[in-house]
Amino acid sequence: MGYLPQAMANYLALLGWGDGTENEFFTLEQLVEKFTIERVNKSGAIFDSTKLRWMNGQHLRSIPSEELNRIIGERWKDAGITTESQGIFIQ
Repeated sequence: MGYLPQAMANYLALLGWGDGTENEFFTLEQLVEKFTIERVNKSGAIFDSTKLRWMNGQHLRSIPSEELNRIIGERWKDAGITTESQGIFIQ
């Protein structure tokens, strides 16, 4: 399934920016609201795939089950794993 776009955006934002708290989970709306250029770090960012997977898991857990079913169904349909007539994942 890969990474959720919102998890990737959250992770990439934190590579060079922080809001001044220890909070690491942000929705896209929160990132837009809180982001300021003054809080961007000058130091080099280090990619951490473990943290990205953790971030993706946090975002997956925040999605309501009905929405997650829809997302999974769309991905499975696009991949040819299932069709519209199969299972609970396709509405």
